[in-house]
Amino acid sequence: MTSFDELADPDGRLSRPLRTHGWDVPKPIELQDKALRWRWPNPKRERVRLPLAKVLTDFTGLAQADDLRVLKFARRWGPLNLCEHGFPRCHRPFYWPTRPSVNAHACPYDERPVFVKRGDFHQCEVQGAEEGCPWEPVEAWRTWARRAQATLQAAAHLHQRTLPDTAT
Repeated sequence: MTSFDELADPDGRLSRPLRTHGWDVPKPIELQDKALRWRWPNPKRERVRLPLAKVLTDFTGLAQADDLRVLKFARRWGPLNLCEHGFPRCHRPFYWPTRPSVNAHACPYDERPVFVKRGDFHQCEVQGAEEGCPWEPVEAWRTWARRAQATLQAAAHLHQRTLPDTAT
């Protein structure tokens, strides 16, 4: 198993590529009303992309990006597939990245027929999926990019055996 300090160099950059088999990217993805929107089922054939070594680093650069830069990234790599809670749609029922776990939400989809239990995970729907036009707010991309930045910075501090500045 890989530890955090093996993932990033002292400057917070990934020290080696992360491997994946790729994923589907819907076409087209459009920007409308401060949200990225696409169609389901997708009328155009979805394509599988294999990530470049720097995809995570590029993603962290979206933390302060304008909407068009986020759109360009999403068109290349696909949507984040966030549920109405702003979390990845396959999240733990008590998901807590932005608040103490004692205040975590219980997912309201637990009782709906679209709820799919997979061990300790379940699956919410992406906003708009039931209507065939899923969407996610562009601001959510900036939020997740800031979280990725913070994770890489924490990894860099662990690598250097120092503590991060908690004031920021």
